[in-house]
Formats: sequence, structure tokens, C-alpha cells
Amino acid sequence: MRSIKQCAGIALAVLLSACGGGGGGGGDSTPGTPSPPVATTTVTGNIAPGPVNGAAVQLLSVDNQGRTTLLQEVRSGTDGGYAFTASITAETVVMVSATGGTWTDPISKAGATLDTKLRAVEVWTGPLRRINATPYTEINVRSLEKATTPDWSPAKVRAVGLTLAGELGVASLTDFLRIDLTQPPGATAPKADDVAHALVNGAFIGFWRRLQAASATTDLSAALDGLHRLTFVDTEDDRLGPAMAGGTVDYVDVTSLTADDKLRIKGLILYGKDILPTAATVADAMPKGVSSGAGLAPMPDDQFRLIGQRQGRTHFNQRGALVSYGEGDAKTSRNELYTASVAEVFADGDIGIGRWNGGVEIVTLPSGGGLFVQNPSILSTSGRMYAAAKPVSQIPACGSRRLSLAGSTKLTFTPLNWNDVGPDLTLTADTALSALYLGNVQIGADVGIRTSGGEVVRLRSQGALEHPELAGLQLDAENEVYLNVPVSALFPAGTTAKLTVRPAGAGARKAVAHLSIGLPTGGLYAALAFTAPDAAPDAQGCATTGAPGAGINPKPAAGNHFVFLSHNNESLFMGVPRDEVSFGASGELTSVLSAVRFSGPAFDLAGNEHASIGRVTVSSGNAVDGNLVQRSQPYAVVRPATIAPRVGTAQYQLVAATAVTAERGSGSAQLPPGLIDSASVTVYFDQYPIGSPNVGSATARIQVAGRFSGISFGTDVSAAQGIGPLDVRSGGQTLVEMNRVMGAFTGPDGEYLALVYMDGVNGIPVKAALLFRRQGS
Repeated sequence: MRSIKQCAGIALAVLLSACGGGGGGGGDSTPGTPSPPVATTTVTGNIAPGPVNGAAVQLLSVDNQGRTTLLQEVRSGTDGGYAFTASITAETVVMVSATGGTWTDPISKAGATLDTKLRAVEVWTGPLRRINATPYTEINVRSLEKATTPDWSPAKVRAVGLTLAGELGVASLTDFLRIDLTQPPGATAPKADDVAHALVNGAFIGFWRRLQAASATTDLSAALDGLHRLTFVDTEDDRLGPAMAGGTVDYVDVTSLTADDKLRIKGLILYGKDILPTAATVADAMPKGVSSGAGLAPMPDDQFRLIGQRQGRTHFNQRGALVSYGEGDAKTSRNELYTASVAEVFADGDIGIGRWNGGVEIVTLPSGGGLFVQNPSILSTSGRMYAAAKPVSQIPACGSRRLSLAGSTKLTFTPLNWNDVGPDLTLTADTALSALYLGNVQIGADVGIRTSGGEVVRLRSQGALEHPELAGLQLDAENEVYLNVPVSALFPAGTTAKLTVRPAGAGARKAVAHLSIGLPTGGLYAALAFTAPDAAPDAQGCATTGAPGAGINPKPAAGNHFVFLSHNNESLFMGVPRDEVSFGASGELTSVLSAVRFSGPAFDLAGNEHASIGRVTVSSGNAVDGNLVQRSQPYAVVRPATIAPRVGTAQYQLVAATAVTAERGSGSAQLPPGLIDSASVTVYFDQYPIGSPNVGSATARIQVAGRFSGISFGTDVSAAQGIGPLDVRSGGQTLVEMNRVMGAFTGPDGEYLALVYMDGVNGIPVKAALLFRRQGS
């Protein structure tokens, strides 16, 4: 918003050129004849906006604490002039205060009453002094009043006045000759300071009228409050900055300049450069956006990341609206809100969303100690959304949360063809995310879309809110969640939807998102903000302990055994029996010569001395190197046994199975286990492929069905295909190691089969150990 003042300065140069003026500050001319006339004057001035006729004007002295003493009171004349004859000591702080009276608004041509005070404060320095009272002198007084510690000393009053005068580009805040830019210039060329004061005071009238039109209740005092805020509190307030830019253009429209000069000045005010000013471009660039929403907490600079940006600088105004952003460091360019507004603002210190709309955005690049403005672009009233989040920290070790919708921007439509019109849709209040913590953040989504007729269509990620892990492999910083779109009259076949989510803040209990819905005629877009209560996550999503299982009896003895286990996507099948295999008191596996370590209680134990299965905590890597991985893993152990070749067919039925575990998370942060519902193995001896005689070979058909995170999975290989020949190794031991299965037959005449089965659910590797016994044994 500061660039508005810079462009107004450029516009002033054009204005001076058109008026034939220039030079220094205000001259020594005195105002018109005051009412009542006086013979000798020591303090003179005018009241703007105006001229204000018949105002009660007081002259007061002010002590260092801001206490006033009335010295004299007069009425302003028809030209807004006033004069006092009081004697004043040098270096005394004096105040002029005016209220009441009437004036004519030069923009609307309507009559108005000065229904609030306009004050000016100065340090008296001589026998003849001009002190004009304007909106800018009034906010200068208000800045002194609002100081934490009262200080109305001459030094302070002089310093504050010079600062504001410098902001306006004039030598003095109170000493200038009032001129009327709506009238043709006179024979004497106006001076630069007088033209500048006329421009900024006229701009204030336009500012006031625009605020009044937007709220229908804004009185002059409220407009002065807005001017004070825009000047001293938040120069980037997007509710006020566009009104000031538009109000300045409104005032330029009523000046006596030529149409071409007006167009040049309006173009410079609205977009600075790079756009040829025409009636059409000026009309398009005029501020017409809507500001709405508000921040709940400060949004510190450069601590947020926008969705779609790996890094960057972000700057918010005091109400929590994003007003600039850029990649890299302070030396690189950045996009800045200029005359646009920000709608649907939500900002709570950790996340922020909004929609730039109805004005101009510029790109600035530091150059020569200033800013070089380039590439201004005009934003439509539908505008462009943004979503920003603080990086996550303190991610919970495990668990899950439901994040409720805290705010959203308007669901806007961007057509493929200019004349296409999108559907009128809104988000439902029950739109939500779920977050599952597994060392990172997994996101599930359920988005409700409501039509203007009240119908609701739900767009959900795979697994919806209950199983965010099924939405795909995701990262801490940004998650791309693809949504299932039901075919309907609203969303025809071919409609796609994606939610790009960035978790945020301490505990990762907040998030922002971009919603993108691709229709055949264009795209629908919105930014969303989500929050959850500041409480520990639910235990769902933490690894569960499990059950002991049927037990192992008789227990296996330490010594030679085959071990089948997969950890961290690496198979640990022992191709030959290992003497180093040992077992615990319950018959559970406790050690084997390998790179992994076994710890913790065992669950799902089942089997006997020939073949057994179970689930134990398996560790690899180490905490020192930061690569420690611990997961509850199923395993199968088989004692070597020679199996005599057989003929015919053998059917193996499921005796026991471990829970289904996943290669996701570590330690306690693991997905809840799934279940094996059914399984069977059929062995075709002396056949390969099935139905073709092949002495010495054997082919198996394996059927498995299970569930994980609410999704069914399984294998049912057709008898014609089979799964390939069984391997005969180690003195006749029949092994299975193919097609996601590894295991072995054992026991008297191949009575038992133990194996580890692996599958995938939406890209998540899952596995379980299964124990079979031959039918009829």
C-alpha cells in the first residue's frame, strides 16, 4: 500500500505540469476575508475539506501534558478563512480547533456539515503565522493524543508534524495556500506544496465517500479514524488502502484537468506503469474488491510457507491478510497487494488463508535503495486464493486427530472459455481432515460441496477420514490428496478433484489446503483452513499390543531352522537352515544370525516344534545414526524335514494367522494391524504347470483374503496359472519363495506349511504369517 503514495507523487508531477505550477512550499498570501473582519491578524488559516463556512474556530494554547487553554474563538468566513489577534509567546504550542459549519463536497456536489473536530497543532515562531486545519492535521493531533506517555513539548510537536509532512511530500503540514483544483488555474502558477495539499485533501474527500458507500454509516469522524490508521497504524490495511486509491481517482475526475491528463494521472495512481492507460484499463483497475474476515493473532514476517512454494518470504498486515510474498531473500522480487482487497481472511498465528480480489497486484524488485515496480496485473473480483502455514514441529509420536474447517475462501470458478459460467457452490461446515502421525503426517479428507438448491455432494480421499494412510504416500510439508468424485449432474464423468494440504504449527494440529476441482468447462478453486483442539491425539493409529495367540506346543528347540521374515521392505529368508536360531520361554523367536534384533513381547503365537508363527518387534539401524526402525513384524519358522515326493493333490487348510502389519511408521507409531479372513493352499504334485505331468516338480495354488484399514486385499491365483513350481532345496526340503509368498513345508510327510504372505493396499506394503495343516492329517 505504500506504493500508492509513491505513484501519487508521480501523479503530482503530472498535475503540476498540467497546472503550470512548481517551485517550493506555500507562499505568504493570506486567506480571503474572514467573518467578522479584523484589522490586525497574528494567526490565520482555512478549514479543509471545504471551504467550511460558519465553523466555530478556537485558538488554544497547549502545555506539555496536552492540557489546553482557550485564547480566542471566531467564526470562519464563506471562504473557510479565520483569523485571531491573540498575543502568543514564541515557542508556545498552539492549537486551532474547528467544528460545525457547512461546506460542499466537490465530488458529489452535495452539502455537508463539519460534524466533528478538525484540529491543527503548531509551535508558534513569529508574529504572523498561517495554521490551516485539515484532515491530516487532525490525525497528526490524534497521534499525539494516542501516545502512551503524553508529550506535547515544542520539540515533540515539531518532530511529529515534520514526519507527517515528509510522508505527504510537503515542507509544512499547516502552512500552505488553499487552492481549488476543480477550478481552472489562475494567472499565477500554483506552488508544488499548495498543489500537493489540494490533492491529498481532495483524496481524503474521495476516501470518505468510498468508505461511506461501502458501509452506508461512515461519518466524517470514522473516516478520520480510518485515515489515522492508514497513516500511523497500518499503512497496508487492505480495507482502507483501496478506498484511498479509489478516492484519489474520484477526486482527479472532478479537477479542471484535461481528459488526457486525468487518464495519465489515474493510470499512475492505479498501477504505476507498464499498462497503457485507457478508459478500459482504468475502469478494470479501479478498486472494487471486498475485504472480509479477520486475524485472531499476529502473523510474523517470513515465518510461513505458501502452498506450492518450497521457500519464500511472507508479509501480513495487522489484520492478518497476506499483502506480499516472494521467493528467496530480500534482494529478489516479490508480489505485492497494491489496490486489491483481501476477502475471507482467516489467520490465527499458525495458518492463514484469504483471496486477493478486485484491484491491482504488482511485482517489486529492490533497485538503487528503492523499489522498482514491474508487471502490474489486474485481479478480477473472483481474484486469487492463498494459503500459508508455519512449518510443523513437535509431531506427535503416534495417534490421530480430526481437524475441523475453521475458514474458507469463496469457491471461485475459472472458465476455459470466457463465456462459460460455473456452478454456484459452497463448502459445507462439516468439511474436515484427519491427520495420522507416523513420524510424518498422513492426511485424509472429506469435503462437502453444497449446491444452490441445497444438495450436498461429498468428495473423499481413499479411506476417507477413518483411514488417512490410504490416501497415498505423503510428506510432512505438503500432501497431495486425490479425492473420489461421484458422478452426478453436478460433477459429470471426467471431473477430478485434488486437495493440496500443508500441516502447520506445533503438534501438527492445524493445516491449510488448496481445493482444486477440474470440470470440463473450467476449474473451481478455494483455500481452506483447519484446526483441532490443543489436546493429545487419539490413540487410534498407535501400534496395538495384540494377543498372545493359540500358543506353540510342543515348543521348538534351538538349532537348525528356516526363518522367513521381511523387515523394512527387505526379505530375510534364510536359504539354508541356521544353527543360531533360538526361542524364548513361550516358543517365540528371539534371535537369528542377521542384521536385525528382536525385542519386546511376542504376539499371535501358534504352531509346534515343526512349524510356528508369531509377531515380534524387530529393530534395525540405530538411534545414534538416526536410522533406527522398529516395527512389529510377522515371522514363520520351519524345522528342516525331508519330504518324500508324492503324487496327486494335497489340500492345506489355515490353522492360524498373525495380524496383518504394514511397512509404515516406526516404534509405537505404526498403523493398526489388519486381519486375515481366509486362506488355503493346494499342492499339485508332479505337475508344472498345473495339469501338465512333470515328475519331481510340484505346483501350488495359494488363496488369501484379508482386510487392512478397511480395504480388502488378497490373492486367488487361477488353477491354470498356478504360482510356479515349488523349490526343492536342502536335501529335499520343499520351499516356497515367489509371488509375494515365502515359506516351507515340514513335519511328518509334509504335514505342515508355514509362510509369510506379502501384499499391498494403496501402495502400502502389508504382510502376515500363516500356518497351514494338510487336510486329512
